[in-house]
Amino acid sequence: MAAKNEEEKARPSSTPIRSVLLYACYLAAIFYASDGFIPIPELQFAAFASFYLFVLAKLAFPPVTATRPPQAYTGFKLKILRYYVSVAAVIGLVLPLILLLVGLYRGDRHLFRSVVPHTALLVFQIMSERVAGSSDAVSFPIRAFVPISYNARRLFTIWSWMIVEFARPGGGGGWERFAKFVAVANMVFWSFNLFCFLLPLFLPLAMRSYYEHAIRKEKLETQRID
Repeated sequence: MAAKNEEEKARPSSTPIRSVLLYACYLAAIFYASDGFIPIPELQFAAFASFYLFVLAKLAFPPVTATRPPQAYTGFKLKILRYYVSVAAVIGLVLPLILLLVGLYRGDRHLFRSVVPHTALLVFQIMSERVAGSSDAVSFPIRAFVPISYNARRLFTIWSWMIVEFARPGGGGGWERFAKFVAVANMVFWSFNLFCFLLPLFLPLAMRSYYEHAIRKEKLETQRID
């Protein structure tokens, strides 16, 4: 019991940035739901991803520790990761929400419908990560698969968003350039996030940690039997 308390103390508490981001997600989800602007394919993907990850968590990667997996990064790396997540929140959620609100005010329905799929999926992703991160029954690989699956799907929605933006006739001035900038920034950032961070760095770290704990658990069980 004391060891568990020490482990809980060692875990970083929820930062203000995370709290603000979570409430922004709730606000965005309510906003979409009340106006009925979440496309059906995005809802279907979120439902399928949740079901598939649940199956993986039960059959392929069940938890191998009695408590939640340790932090992937600590110290200076954790601080850098928090800054990285803050940048991701600004690029992926804050700027698109600004576009949505201004687009709604200007009556720009095409912009609204092209931005919503990405932001809706990002809201679902953050909420799924929040649920997975707070559960002892979710192993490290599943926590890695959540952002990977959603990030991969969102690249297709961002690509469609970019096509809509660059197919627009000229004459929008600074607003049009800003909308294109946000679309391109999201494509660049989330491509980097998937292909340069999640797949080559975070996923191998999660798998290595999982199997190290699994081997350690198997050795302990073997020693008890002997």
